[in-house]
Order: sequence, then C-alpha cells, then structure tokens
Amino acid sequence: MQQTLTLHDRDELITPLYQFDRKFWMTLAALIVIIAPGMLLYVRQLVLGLGVTDLNRPVFWGAYLVNFIFLIGISMAGTVISAVLQLLKVNWRRPITRIAESLTVFGLMTAGLQIVMDMGRPDRLINTLLYGRLQAPLMWDIASLTLYLLTAVFALYLQLIPDIALLRDTAPTAAPAWRKKLYSILSLGWTGTKEQWRRLEKAITVVSVFIIPIGISLH
Repeated sequence: MQQTLTLHDRDELITPLYQFDRKFWMTLAALIVIIAPGMLLYVRQLVLGLGVTDLNRPVFWGAYLVNFIFLIGISMAGTVISAVLQLLKVNWRRPITRIAESLTVFGLMTAGLQIVMDMGRPDRLINTLLYGRLQAPLMWDIASLTLYLLTAVFALYLQLIPDIALLRDTAPTAAPAWRKKLYSILSLGWTGTKEQWRRLEKAITVVSVFIIPIGISLH
C-alpha cells in the first residue's frame, strides 16, 4: 500500500527538499572550503602538467590510480551487499540496499573522475571515444566503468520508485511545476498495488544478478 505521512513526517522529510535552511548553507559552505584546495591543486596540475603528482619513471602508480582501485572496491562492496540482501529476500533490507546502491553509484562517479584527472589532458578525453581500441586498458576501463555505472544507476532508480511516488503525492502546493511533473514521470504511475510490488521486486532481483558480473569485469 502507498505510504502516508503525518504532518511532522512531512516537515522532516519533504520540506527540506524545497526549503534550504541555515544548516544547509553552513554545510554547503564547509564542503566548499574542503574542496577548494583540491580544485586549486588540480588547476595547478593542468598548468604545470601531470609531473607535479610525481607520476614519472620509475613511478607508474600515482595517487589517482590508487584511488581508482580503492573506489572500485568500495563500489563493488555496495553491489555485493545490495545483491545478496535482495536475493536472500531479507525483509528489513530496503534501507540498507538503498545505501549500498548509493555507495556504488557515487563510488563509480568518483572513480571516473580519477581516470579523467590521471589523463593529464582531459580535453583529449573525446579522442579515446573517437579513436580508442577496446584492447587498450584505458578504453576497457571507460567501457566497463560506463556500463557498470549505468546499471548501478538503474538499480538505484528501481529502489527509489516508491519514494519518488511519495514525493509526487506529498509535494507542497507551492512546489515548482517542473518538479511535480518530473516526479510524476519518474514514478511510472506507481500506486503501491500488490502487482506493482511484485513486478518491482522481480525487476530488482534481475538487475541484482546482472550487475555482479559487470562489476567483476571492471575488476
């Protein structure tokens, strides 16, 4: 059945999506302060070259590649946790699988950035798509990472369909029309019937089985 929210639940869960309070802006400012030095150093790398990372003979493994392997491992852990809980039909799994799927998606996105930064010349990334060969390690990384990321995003989207429908049904009157329309489209007409839940669980199970070999291929 479709979930219902009390007024207090709505204030706690829905309102922050439309109204940014002081805590939000303070958190955003703190994150910008943390990210800013890294952005400045990356600009310095673009100006002076990849050599500033000490990635040179005889050093072939720099921080970017180490981070890439670490983040791929983290994303694979999220995939395995989500898939195992789904296949075992654990009743309390849903909050954990959402966290695990989110971990996979954001881990893969950050891993992709490591590839771009490790290239030294990100403006030439388009050349790998136009002239790259699948036999090349870099091209294999890009192809398998892209497939893995798209599958992980789809798996996370399936988990979020009931939540998107909840946002569609509880959006404030003053909410932008485009957001209401977006929630309506993404919810796919979800009403929480038993048949919809059955089909959703079946789709999530299929994706959970399919995503594991994709993650292994990237490793």
